[in-house]
Amino acid sequence: MGNENVWSLAHYPAKYMQQLDVLFDTSEVFSSSHNKGVQETIVQEIQDQPECKFSDKDIRLAVRRCYENLRRTFLEQQSGKEELVEQQSKRRKYRSRRERKFQRRSSVVTKNEMDKYWKLLSLAYVTEESEDPDNPNGIIEHKLDWRSERLSTFMSTLDSRIAKKQPASPGLVAKKVRKLGEPSNTTPPG
Repeated sequence: MGNENVWSLAHYPAKYMQQLDVLFDTSEVFSSSHNKGVQETIVQEIQDQPECKFSDKDIRLAVRRCYENLRRTFLEQQSGKEELVEQQSKRRKYRSRRERKFQRRSSVVTKNEMDKYWKLLSLAYVTEESEDPDNPNGIIEHKLDWRSERLSTFMSTLDSRIAKKQPASPGLVAKKVRKLGEPSNTTPPG
C-alpha cells in the first residue's frame, strides 16, 4: 500500500476516537504515554474492521496526522501564541509550495535523468521562499549558494518542461511577484 491509501484513510482516526470515546491530550507531545495508548487503541480498532485493507504503517501515519491536526488547532487557540502560530503557518505554506514544486519537477524527469540525477535529489535542493514584507503579492526567493550551477541549470530545464506541458490559461497565471533575496542560510544535505 502506498501514500494514496493514507488519503482515503484520513477520516478513520477521528471517527473511531469519537466512537470509542478516546481523545488525544493535545497539550502533550504525540509520544506521551497517554497519546501512545490512544494511538494503539485507534490502530487496533481500524485493523479489526473486516473491510480494513490498509497497512499498519499507513494506519499509524493517518493517526499521527489526526493528532497533528488536533494539536495545531489546540496551539492556535492558545492565547499569546498567535505570532508563533502565524510563523508556523507561513513555514508550512512555503514548505508545501516547495513540495509541490519538487513533485511537478519529478513528473517531467526522463528515465535517463532519473537514473543519473533525480534519485539523488530531495526537497532540500529546491530554492527556499519567503513572504515579501513590501508586497503582499510578493515572494522572495532565497538562492541556495551551495547548489551547483549545473544543478540549477537542470532545475531550470525541468521548470521549462513544466511550463511547456501546461497550456496557458488565465487561471494559471502566476499571481505572485517573485524577486531574488538574500541567499539561504541552510546547509547542504548530508
